[in-house]
Amino acid sequence: YTDAGEKIYPGAVVGAQSFPGNGRVLLAWIHGIDSRVKKYKITWNNGAGSKEVDAKSLNTGDTLKLYIDQLTESSYNFIIYSLDDAGNQSVSTILPPVRACITVGLIYPTLLSFTVMALLL
Repeated sequence: YTDAGEKIYPGAVVGAQSFPGNGRVLLAWIHGIDSRVKKYKITWNNGAGSKEVDAKSLNTGDTLKLYIDQLTESSYNFIIYSLDDAGNQSVSTILPPVRACITVGLIYPTLLSFTVMALLL
């Protein structure tokens, strides 16, 4: 079963977190110790969206923060992969579903800020 050669897996992302926001989600994780990792690939909703992040200049222990924006109000499933220079992909890191919310218009946020300011005076 090894006719095609040995399968190489770069180190997977560990401890990734997601934080919902207004039409966006912040993903954060710490760059691991595997020096073969040269970029990260993030996919969401069964590959409907994807983004890649260069990791060549990162040091072990650096925190990556990546905003996925222009999202509609919905629940999103994010998967993160590590990749090496040869394109070998790590096992997946699957984050729990997260919901991106949309603040409708400017009226509600403006009224909310006026209410908070009035309470502080």
